[in-house]
Amino acid sequence: MTKARYTETKYSPCPEGTHVAVCCDEVDRGLVDTPFGTKRYEVRFVFQIADVDPETNRRYLAFATYHNTLHPSSNLRKVLETWNGRPFASEEDAKNVDFEDYVGRGALISVSHKITSIGRTFASIDAVRPLPPKTKGLLPQYTQAGSDGDVAADIAEAETDQTAQRRRARARHAHARSCGSPSVLARGRRCRDGPGLGRHHS
Repeated sequence: MTKARYTETKYSPCPEGTHVAVCCDEVDRGLVDTPFGTKRYEVRFVFQIADVDPETNRRYLAFATYHNTLHPSSNLRKVLETWNGRPFASEEDAKNVDFEDYVGRGALISVSHKITSIGRTFASIDAVRPLPPKTKGLLPQYTQAGSDGDVAADIAEAETDQTAQRRRARARHAHARSCGSPSVLARGRRCRDGPGLGRHHS
């Protein structure tokens, strides 16, 4: 007899409230079925906050998934322009956005809890704003993705070492920009109070 598997949640949702966060990943989800019987392209941004989930001993994560379009009336465009702190200068700029450039960028996220149809609580990101001036930012922390159905495994992408190194470098530079530290950019070193990087995938 083949028994059905039921995955138990092994992490807690990100706490409600407003948090200093850092974008630690962006995931191209490709063409996805919607509840309305249609398909759309989606992109997901993954954020970490400083607080640690006692269930996993890792930072809390929060996800925001959007229709992957930067049409002037799209929700994703409004989110990115708010996060950038200004509108895109032109349609050409919007068309040339590379979502990976947002990995390592700090943000102030507003989180609320929602309940799914099966009674599961999840963290919903209601707003993504730029960090206020002089706010200490975070660097992403990466750990080995496990095989036990945890969040890190759910969002892990197969990457070559070269891609991972490039992403870590972008994260350091994005963090340095948010810290206003040109010396960090010049030397390619992380900001003084940022945690170390070391992303790996199984």
